[in-house]
Amino acid sequence: MSIPFLLIVFIGLFSIPKFGGAEIILDGSLGRSGPLPGPDFKIGAELGQQYGGNLFHSFRQFDIAVGERATFSGPDTVNNVISRVTGGEVSNINGLLRSTLPHADLYLINPAGVMFGEQAQLDVLGSFYVSTADYLRFSDGAQFHASLPENSLLTVAPPTAFGFLNSNQAPISVQGSALSVPDTETLSIMAGDITLTEGGLHAPMGTVHLSSVASAGELSVNPEMSSLDNFALLGHITLSEFTLGNAVYGFDGAHSIYIRGGQFWMADSVINAKVKKRRGAASQIVMSSREAVVLEQDAVMATDSFSMTDAGEMRIETQNLMMRGNAMMSSDTQRGGAAGVITIQAHQVTITDEAKISSSTSHEGGSSGRIHITADALDMRGETQIKATSRGTDQAAGQIIIKADQVQMADDATLDTIAFADANGDGGAVSIEAKTLKMTDRAWIISSAFNRGQSGPINIEVDHLILSGESAIASTTFSQGKGGNIRLRVHDSLSISDAAVVTSGTEGEGQGGTVMLVLPADKITIADIAQIDSASGVKNVVTDEIARMLELAKQLGGEVDGSVFTGGGRPGKVFIQADNLSLESRGIKPLLEPLQLEYCENPSAEKGSFISDRREGLYEAFSDL
Repeated sequence: MSIPFLLIVFIGLFSIPKFGGAEIILDGSLGRSGPLPGPDFKIGAELGQQYGGNLFHSFRQFDIAVGERATFSGPDTVNNVISRVTGGEVSNINGLLRSTLPHADLYLINPAGVMFGEQAQLDVLGSFYVSTADYLRFSDGAQFHASLPENSLLTVAPPTAFGFLNSNQAPISVQGSALSVPDTETLSIMAGDITLTEGGLHAPMGTVHLSSVASAGELSVNPEMSSLDNFALLGHITLSEFTLGNAVYGFDGAHSIYIRGGQFWMADSVINAKVKKRRGAASQIVMSSREAVVLEQDAVMATDSFSMTDAGEMRIETQNLMMRGNAMMSSDTQRGGAAGVITIQAHQVTITDEAKISSSTSHEGGSSGRIHITADALDMRGETQIKATSRGTDQAAGQIIIKADQVQMADDATLDTIAFADANGDGGAVSIEAKTLKMTDRAWIISSAFNRGQSGPINIEVDHLILSGESAIASTTFSQGKGGNIRLRVHDSLSISDAAVVTSGTEGEGQGGTVMLVLPADKITIADIAQIDSASGVKNVVTDEIARMLELAKQLGGEVDGSVFTGGGRPGKVFIQADNLSLESRGIKPLLEPLQLEYCENPSAEKGSFISDRREGLYEAFSDL
């Protein structure tokens, strides 16, 4: 976390005055003026003005202290209760804010700021919108101003947008309180910096919307239509020990969480759009943060399903995404619905310190989901994991799709689409397109099936591929299924060293898969007991379409783990297609039949290089060709 960001958060927390004596004072612009009697403040329709379905109120000061309550009331014909605070002081809400108008939405606008304290409560029968905007615009173009009340025009038209006139937007904070709206309704905060600590915002089967801005512009009232594109500068959103939730416990209803701003920071908090009972529409989390998204200290974002409904979609768009400290993104399923789709678009994605991204199925869950990452750079290290797995179900594992310029994996980082032993489905697919893929220090890309299913395909297309330090690209089975196919297309350089392995094998009764290397590359190095194999498997295919020289250095297929060869499956052939081939030192490769060379004009091998079939005990000296 950058020092400027923390400083802004610190200033935001303490720039709002502490709670003092509470008062609600009418400003006289829409009727009588003066303070209302408390502690039970009654705000009837006669204190404002009604135009069609809109009931307008105007206050000079609006505070609710501990033990106090403010109740808006009026006729059933009211659809929107629209309140502004014009006195230039922060509204401190530390009691009960209530509306008895059935199904009417409540709007509270104060350009000076709003603070909800530990004892704040919300009891409304419709949606709740709180903002530090300067005005509210309506569909006919009329505006209800809080900063410039004299410019207001009351109307019967519905509200459409919040307007901000300058770059000094006041903040909104929720400190220690849990605010909620009824089922299927919206809870919306639109302001400058938004700080949420030790509390919660809840909209069951409804919508939670946060937007933070730091310049002039307009934000749509509709969360789905709201965009920050017309704002030059954006604000900061901070969650600490906080919960954003709209979990579905009933039957039907769309439910979404929208978060938009400049920087988003989340620690020891939960953003929860889960489906927990029967039907219910699929949930979604949509986050657009122009500068950065940081999840740390056990932060969780989830669109999981525990019902027959599919897990929801998660979309993250930002310049820099950082996950660390056991942070988690998940769109998993456990009870019949399919796992969801997680889509990340960023310049830099950094995943460290046991952070995880998951779209998986388990127990009675439906099909596994898909994780799609598009970035300039993806960096994974420190026992991190991106997974689309299957456990305890007949469904196949899911898909992982990565498109990036630079992909680095190190220190036990893992991409996996595994169908575990208590699952009968196939392993999932992994697809990577990058300029450089670098895997070091036990990094793994793996698609496996531990039961009857076959492992999934792994397709990698890169300019440069570097594997070292016991890293592995593996599509393996451990029972009856067939090993999956691995296709590596490397345009410029390939280096596999230091006990790294590329394998499509089986430790059970099934066949190994195919490892295909398409290598129009200038430099190929396989060294230091590195291995390319199809253990107990079908075939390995190595092709060179363009390159002048194919060098297989030191060892091609040195042993990494003897258990690779313990299965009872059928081993296969090795096909090498190249203009030039050089094999140095000792290479060991399981084969059922002798090596076959295709389009290899200049094969060569040093003394001691050979091919072996471990299962049949056949050895053929490569140097005798």
